[in-house]
Amino acid sequence: MKSTDHQINHASDVYSAQEMARFRQQGLWRDAVLTDFLTRHAADRPQSTAIVTDGGRRISWRQLADSVDRLAAGFIALGLRP
Repeated sequence: MKSTDHQINHASDVYSAQEMARFRQQGLWRDAVLTDFLTRHAADRPQSTAIVTDGGRRISWRQLADSVDRLAAGFIALGLRP
């Protein structure tokens, strides 16, 4: 693992190419990000429960994806970028 004292924007800012290759070979990493997982589940099982709140409210994968999209749009509207 690399030491870093700057902003981390990508795994390569922290891990060497050899480490990343080993992680992929061991099945620890996939070339996908969290939003890929969310989008796939929202498409494959939109009405299935993704989250149950402390109060017992059930949130479907579609509802969760829609909420994440709205939050991302709000961040972009504020000028935030990756």
